[in-house]
Amino acid sequence: MLLDTTGGGRGYYYVYDFLTKKVLVHPIKKLIDVDFTNIKDKKGTLIIQGDEEIAKGDGEGFRHLYFAKPDFPNQEFKKIN
Repeated sequence: MLLDTTGGGRGYYYVYDFLTKKVLVHPIKKLIDVDFTNIKDKKGTLIIQGDEEIAKGDGEGFRHLYFAKPDFPNQEFKKIN
């Protein structure tokens, strides 16, 4: 389970399965059961690859990327995962 902290108490959780490479739980329903292996943000950063590296390393950490917010699923914003 990963926490996306968007600031101002608007953070949310999502669940990603590193085995299947799919999102299992997310507030944006259209992302559930999607394979994120090759999905990039608007700057070309692979969304999940960095999270996998953090999880396999110390198991905790933060990184910056761009992604949709639950209230704005079709627009990307700077985020901290």
